[in-house]
Amino acid sequence: MQDIVSGGSEKSSQTVLYAAILVFLVAGFFAYRGLSSGAPEQANQMRLYCVETGKVVSLPRDDVISIPWKNPATGKRTLFPFEEKEDGIYIPSRYRVTLELDDYKELNQHVDMETLRADPPT
Repeated sequence: MQDIVSGGSEKSSQTVLYAAILVFLVAGFFAYRGLSSGAPEQANQMRLYCVETGKVVSLPRDDVISIPWKNPATGKRTLFPFEEKEDGIYIPSRYRVTLELDDYKELNQHVDMETLRADPPT
């Protein structure tokens, strides 16, 4: 009777050991996959819409200190964050006041001021 009990206990210990090894290997796989993906690099980039040129510009997040940010191509502060929706690209409403300033009324060539919908990027 003791052989059956001790044998069962030994098999149970082996099963637990194999399960632990399997969990460790699966966790290691996902950790490696997460570290080797491009996700951290993408998270460090910020995509901004230029209201003057209608282009989307991607900049390092640490470089963007305030909004609107300076477009490296034009040297003008015309870059705004945007939201992508099913029917187009929109500038968030909190930036409406900035876009209504006289300087931006002249620079803004691509954002409808009523809806804040932007023209598709060029």
